[in-house]
Amino acid sequence: MTSPRPAPLIYKRGVAETVRIRYQQYSLDERRNWCVFMYPGISAPAEISGFLCVVPQRQAQTYKRTKEEFSLLSDLYCRKQEKVPAPQSAAESEEKKMSDKTKKLTSGAMLCAIAYVVMVIGRVPVILFLKYDPKDVIITLGGLIWGPGMACIVSAVVSLIEMFTVSDTGIIGCIMNFISTCSFACTAAFIYKKKRTLAGAVVGLLTGAVVMTAVMLLWNYLITPLYMEATREQIVSMLPTVFLPFNLLKAGLNAAFTFLLYRPVITGLRKAGLVETSGSGKSKRIPWGLVFVAVRIIITCVLFILSMNGII
Repeated sequence: MTSPRPAPLIYKRGVAETVRIRYQQYSLDERRNWCVFMYPGISAPAEISGFLCVVPQRQAQTYKRTKEEFSLLSDLYCRKQEKVPAPQSAAESEEKKMSDKTKKLTSGAMLCAIAYVVMVIGRVPVILFLKYDPKDVIITLGGLIWGPGMACIVSAVVSLIEMFTVSDTGIIGCIMNFISTCSFACTAAFIYKKKRTLAGAVVGLLTGAVVMTAVMLLWNYLITPLYMEATREQIVSMLPTVFLPFNLLKAGLNAAFTFLLYRPVITGLRKAGLVETSGSGKSKRIPWGLVFVAVRIIITCVLFILSMNGII
């Protein structure tokens, strides 16, 4: 008598799911006269602890498989059900690496172009010579998606282009722009890279905001007297009244805009094939509470800018 086709069941650490046997569905507590073989997940994905094979009691002795036979069965089943790719040849692996590098270069160039454009058309005067522009948002999004290295490179490229085109502060302004952007974007991207969750993103953005504010206050104290033609005592008196509010406003807008834009941006990039699709196909719920907080921060900062410019 030929043994039936195996009907493996994914057994996820304490969660018993239903199984299909010859196109009939059974639950674990309704089976009668069936033998259940539990095999360890020899080549299964990390979240799978093993497989259950269910056969009639009378065929239990003829159905037992060796470890080597089940290893092959497990491997084939994982690739079919979990879409685990088969091992690639050296040529295919090299081709994939080249494709990934090309995608990353294309994405970096795209980020530089978008960041420069929004910097040119989105510059808003806030107080004295200080202006806000949303290029840090674009660079931070790139850092969250491709890592802090991408954020650092794009920040350097955009700061250099800005120095030779629209900036009137020369090399000092270029350095200040680079430090400001990197202290926020790279900090947020580094933390999010270590913990790619909603909590990791929020902690990264908040930490980036605090780090940027602290770093820029220090650099305003050290560098601003060089191109503002003011004494250091005058700059010290401006730190709590001018530079601190401006940096808090800039950090708040950057964090809020980045939080709101990350989900639609990453979704669009995945559809375009520029970013790999995440392993989990489940759609995550939108954190409406945090969205509401981000919107309130943006509204508050906009009202503050309008009041500082005498519009309201």
